[in-house]
Amino acid sequence: MKLTYLLIGIISMSLFISCYREDNIPEIPILKIKKDNIISIENNASLFNIDDTIIINSIVENTQTTIDGQEITLDDYYADGESKNVWYNLMLLKESNFGGLISIPINDEYIESIEGISTTEGGERINLISTLKDETFKSKFGIKLKEAGTYYLSSGKDVIISGGDYEKGIIHIYTNIVNSNKNGMYKFTVK
Repeated sequence: MKLTYLLIGIISMSLFISCYREDNIPEIPILKIKKDNIISIENNASLFNIDDTIIINSIVENTQTTIDGQEITLDDYYADGESKNVWYNLMLLKESNFGGLISIPINDEYIESIEGISTTEGGERINLISTLKDETFKSKFGIKLKEAGTYYLSSGKDVIISGGDYEKGIIHIYTNIVNSNKNGMYKFTVK
């Protein structure tokens, strides 16, 4: 009798495993958008003094066109009742005396959130969250500059602004910082 139950259990489990494959997992749509110059430095400033604050703005319009030409409204890709946010991160890098770049650790003490939410992640990345308001997702924050040198703001070749949810679709907006170089880095100097 026990052997019968064991065989039934093994057969049932085998049938379950053979029927459940990765192709049964629903595919989450990923919408890709390429839109330059969403992020800018206030007044395109590139020269600062110690204790100045560099101000970074981002404005993401709610209506966008995907790279395959589909016009979408970003807030359609959030579950009902869910907070409608987009987010991205930046790093502050400094030229070393050896010509390389080093990541500058930043804590929340040197970040000023003006609009949206700005936090640091382990001191290396600045996370920015913008909430939908009046058909745009906006963020504005500042970094207090504490040392002289040549600096760069970057997140790689493209800054990827993400949003959406796993039920309706994930949004990736590939952008850059206005006046950044070909590697996606905005250069500025602190004297």
